[in-house]
Amino acid sequence: MDSRRRNLPGPERANPAALLGYCAYLLGDGPFAGIALATLLDGALHSGLRPTEVRGLADVGYERAEAIGVVLPR
Repeated sequence: MDSRRRNLPGPERANPAALLGYCAYLLGDGPFAGIALATLLDGALHSGLRPTEVRGLADVGYERAEAIGVVLPR
């Protein structure tokens, strides 16, 4: 196995970072979840994603959660 660190290109980092943050949170590792999600947000900010677009993504998340029966606090 190659021990060199591997990185995904910018846009491809979003899904793994979100999944990593989600899994860490579910496992009770709040600080690690925060780092993963902060990294995701930092990437969005550096790529020029506007706050309204981030808000729109949150709305989509709530819609998807509701569609599968998950109730999230507002």
